Amino acid sequence: MLTNQQVAGLVERLNRGRYEEVIAEAGRLIKQYPRVAGLHELLGTAHARVGNQDRAEKSLRRALKLMPGLQSALFNLGGLYLNGGKYSQAVTVFRQLAKLDPGNSAALCHLGEALFHSGFPRDAVQPLQKAAELAAGLIEAPFLLGRIARDAGDDEDAIQHFESVLEIDPSHYEARFNIGNIHRDHRRNDDAMRCYEPLLADRPDHLPLLLNMHVCHLQNMNIEEATAVNNRVLALDPGNPNATFNASSLEFLAGRWQPGYAFYEARFDQDDPVKRQYFGRETDWDGTGPVAGGRLVLHAEQGLGDSIMMLRFLALIDSKTEHPVVLLQPGLERIAALSFPDILFETVTRHARGWKKGRERGAAKCSLMSLPHVLRDRWQRLPASAGYLSAPEDSSSAWATWLGGDTGHPAIGLVWRGNPDNPNDRHRSVDLEMLAESLPSGPRYVVLQKDVTDAERGQLKARDSLDLRFPDLDDFADTAALCTRLDSVIAVDTSVAHLCGALGTRTHLLLPFMPDARWRASGADCDWYDSVTVHRQTITGDWTAPLTSVASHLQDRLQGLKNS
Repeated sequence: MLTNQQVAGLVERLNRGRYEEVIAEAGRLIKQYPRVAGLHELLGTAHARVGNQDRAEKSLRRALKLMPGLQSALFNLGGLYLNGGKYSQAVTVFRQLAKLDPGNSAALCHLGEALFHSGFPRDAVQPLQKAAELAAGLIEAPFLLGRIARDAGDDEDAIQHFESVLEIDPSHYEARFNIGNIHRDHRRNDDAMRCYEPLLADRPDHLPLLLNMHVCHLQNMNIEEATAVNNRVLALDPGNPNATFNASSLEFLAGRWQPGYAFYEARFDQDDPVKRQYFGRETDWDGTGPVAGGRLVLHAEQGLGDSIMMLRFLALIDSKTEHPVVLLQPGLERIAALSFPDILFETVTRHARGWKKGRERGAAKCSLMSLPHVLRDRWQRLPASAGYLSAPEDSSSAWATWLGGDTGHPAIGLVWRGNPDNPNDRHRSVDLEMLAESLPSGPRYVVLQKDVTDAERGQLKARDSLDLRFPDLDDFADTAALCTRLDSVIAVDTSVAHLCGALGTRTHLLLPFMPDARWRASGADCDWYDSVTVHRQTITGDWTAPLTSVASHLQDRLQGLKNS
């Protein structure tokens, strides 16, 4: 007869980590007592500890077949599934255990974890909350609740859960790291750094921590600190694509364009890579030319403004030997064709899977955003900063008539927000009421903003002192034609600002405290467009300084026109 002493001996050896002994002895006893569920459970647990997952599952399931309500076997089998990534099986097992023992906080917590990893985070909340209530010192439950809240965008709720973890264990690394990440995402960079800095002593080589610290320094425009942290990442992990890409921003902020674009080539290899718009199988072009056997396919990559900015490099392409076709976002092709008549333009959406038109084929491809790098031997200074796009003359004349001719009152274009789908839009867009309040009376203001809402139209019309016009624009060629008839344009960092700069239209560019790195870190002048004057926030989120600066320029312009 199997004795309690024999079972206790197996349990003791299991607890001491003598797993192979347990496997051998439990296997021997099972031959004598094949229907003792506890022996199969001990054998399965020992197999699990040494990594024999299949054998462990077989033994634990045998134990449960012999004794379906054996809670310890259910718990061990659920843990086996959970650790092995078999989350749906783990859910089934832990649900069964929770019904047998509703007060089992560990089982509830594991059920919540399994549901979370199965893709059912909402279903995970209830068992996790109950587990936290039953066992106040259970760290895993509030930590997972924090992750669920974080993924759902409930960041302040997530912070509360992570702080509950820290109340239990003040040294919990991941909870403090997550709180720092939330602060970083909301640009509460000083709060984020207060979370990160103590962690650095514990894990000085933790690359995600260092990369997040780099972001905080960069958002605070502490360029030297950001550079030092990024260099530390590269020292630990030479060629790290995230740090390499970060180096491009640091070079751009300093106005070092060619090394910046060399580092910028890492953008597709980051943890969060830039999304491609073109998927042709042509050979990547290295800029050496000529292109034989087909056309050189140059394609849009990111936003409309990015494409407009890069079109300047078409002046360095030899259309006779490199046979370019340029694939742009819809709306840009007409003005591009007007400006570069020797080059063929099409929309990228028509050819996203590869260039082919009739018998023509693409022989090589290159993103517009890679042109500065692949053509690095063809330029020293940024080309065509004085303007390189041309507007259609017929449309330009029509807009001159629409504006009413020379009335002595300059016409000024307005753009106050960008694409709301851009994650940075809340930082780069200006409060419309604040903008309207800053505008002096006298000029005619032309709204170039796309998709003006009824609420925005009402806000503007409430300013009785402003002479407002709302044109009906078709595409970028139409917008360009109107912009050539304006005295100047006030715009945030969006495609219209690039368009105006590329046309040579006088432009006042409003930039957030941390701008796109290509606008450099400081200064009112612009390397990319001679006609653009930069007005920068001096405090994060505060548009007072740049709007005051623009208003001062407008007043000087009005006075100059009055005196002329």
